[in-house]
Amino acid sequence: MSISFKLRSHLKNNSFEEGQLLKDHLENVTKIALETNELHGIKGLDDVIRIICMTHDFGKASNYFQDYLRGKEYSKYKNHGEISAYLAYYLLPEEWKLIGYMCVRKHHGNLEPGIEMFSCDEKDIVEIAKSIEINKDEVERIYNCDLTDFFQKIKTESFLNEPRSLYRKVKSKGMDLSSILYLQYLWSLLLTADKTQLIRGTSYQNYTNLNEKQVKNYKEQIRNQFLTNNPLVKNTRLFQIKNLIYDEVISNISKLDLDKDHFLSINVPTGTGKTLAVFGASFYLAERLIEKGIKPSIIYCLPYTSIIDQNHAVLTDLLEFNDIEPTSDYLLKQHYLTEISYFNSQENKEYLNYDARFCVENWQSTIITTTFIQLFNTIYKTGINDIGHRFHKLAGSIIILDEIQEIPPKYHKVIEATFKILGEQFNTYFITVTATKPLFLIGKELVTSNKQYFTELNRIKIENYSDKCISLS
Repeated sequence: MSISFKLRSHLKNNSFEEGQLLKDHLENVTKIALETNELHGIKGLDDVIRIICMTHDFGKASNYFQDYLRGKEYSKYKNHGEISAYLAYYLLPEEWKLIGYMCVRKHHGNLEPGIEMFSCDEKDIVEIAKSIEINKDEVERIYNCDLTDFFQKIKTESFLNEPRSLYRKVKSKGMDLSSILYLQYLWSLLLTADKTQLIRGTSYQNYTNLNEKQVKNYKEQIRNQFLTNNPLVKNTRLFQIKNLIYDEVISNISKLDLDKDHFLSINVPTGTGKTLAVFGASFYLAERLIEKGIKPSIIYCLPYTSIIDQNHAVLTDLLEFNDIEPTSDYLLKQHYLTEISYFNSQENKEYLNYDARFCVENWQSTIITTTFIQLFNTIYKTGINDIGHRFHKLAGSIIILDEIQEIPPKYHKVIEATFKILGEQFNTYFITVTATKPLFLIGKELVTSNKQYFTELNRIKIENYSDKCISLS
């Protein structure tokens, strides 16, 4: 028996008939989420992502919601998050049931774990289920499976209490950090895909034309201009050291074991070319990750907005020198003072108002310059919808932490624990940059000759004007 699809997920131009089909919305959201996950190179999650995304608006198949879209009388039974979460719970494998339920239940609003999230009005759920069951033929066509057993279970008290019981069991033991990060990752994929599907219709894809030669050529151009005006500088030791540091960084990036070396360091004296060295390192690392099947973002983090503006200006100049237009979808600056403006050169489209704000705050760009605050808010302000939707951008990315010594020591332990999981399980790479390296995020040093350079460029002179000898040991 052939039936046409009639259920809608959203209006278009305030018209029900022109509105998007529920089937199309669910499938497009799923496609965007899967493509985004593939971008990050995360394996083994496709089935989980597919179920979470396909079920997130299941509740919109009720006649109550369809009547709501038609502008008929408002009903509390139009709510769709709760019953959608139950279908996700029903379809997901055991180890993902709780996380999937939470992602879907709170794909609108904030993710605030607590017993309230697992409470429901059983009569309301049953009434909504009965309304969806009227459209069972179309719903089963959407999901390509028989949902008879689900419609029976959803009307039982025991099944409705299962998520709550599972939550209490997990809470009694404590949810481990890895599970919390997977919850944030999957939730952010759903939020990103759901909003992106309505804003642009397709997934954002990172550019893959970054390479270290672009930085080297830019560096050589700056070098030649400087030598034209200051030819004698060429023979100075500082000038030589800058070139030696850059070359050593690039050489060591080529030797990395990408399966193990997730923490890298550039610890060299001030004024020896750290900025261009880390640009070269990140661009070359991006080349290597692309060969591995990951399409990375480069997230450059600094402690102060004033430094970000300078850093962004250098990156803009670097890209333009290599005939790359630094539009928002390629290079993005994001902090609390950032002007909300987003232009996508692939689509040749300027996004405005909410759409622009979402694209900026979702970090829909290949190179992002931002603050430590924005990075740590993304990780640790767990469950805030307006921030959490970009968490997935950390996966498969190269995160540069410039002036790492500015992070207060009281946060070191939790940051190291979090970053370790991001590195090992989410394909994230970290490069710390500083002249005063703290005992924090100790990784593979990319400038192994740095002790020699610190000795040669010792700029500290201590003079004792007291009457006694003073020991510095």
